[in-house]
Amino acid sequence: MDTTTSFHPTTSKTGPYSMRLLQPHELLQLYDLNQLVAHDPANKAFLNPQTQDFLAQCIQPTTGFTIGVFDQDQLIGYRAVNYTSKHIELVPSPLVAPVYYPKTAHFAGVAVAPAYQRQGIARHMVSMALYRLYNQGFRYVTVRVRPTHEQSICLFTSFGFQIVYLKTSLEPVKECFFLLKELTPNDYKLSVGQAHFHLSVL
Repeated sequence: MDTTTSFHPTTSKTGPYSMRLLQPHELLQLYDLNQLVAHDPANKAFLNPQTQDFLAQCIQPTTGFTIGVFDQDQLIGYRAVNYTSKHIELVPSPLVAPVYYPKTAHFAGVAVAPAYQRQGIARHMVSMALYRLYNQGFRYVTVRVRPTHEQSICLFTSFGFQIVYLKTSLEPVKECFFLLKELTPNDYKLSVGQAHFHLSVL
């Protein structure tokens, strides 16, 4: 299901912005935005610079999808989603039964260009990602967030994510919170607060 939406940001001198899935031929735009945000002094503590090979995997339809937000033709934000959650088996089984491991996705990288931050773009991308995952039959979604990034924690918990404690600590990500959300029919709705999405292609 390919969906293109448009929305008006909460505060902006421009807009509306468009939001859709990124395609493989847009890899360079994705890479440039990742590098811009990762090396920005205000954001580099929350986003790692990635190689083009890594980002190419994020826009392959067999392994996941990446949502892009555009201001006209300029990519200003992205949210990558993987169809597998690497550490889901470490979540206590009362929370996620092993039978649902294949139905658990993972929110990977996210970035919004510095000039476009604090306009609700990240929230719209989360809403769209949940919408797509629910429609594709996924049951759960996970994400890792650094404890110091309070804004991201507030964003995800507002969508129903909960911090969970894994059965075994993960050395490479020990300084991150592991959040889990069960997808529900409410995630089928493409709306965020007072901003409504307008579907143009289904």
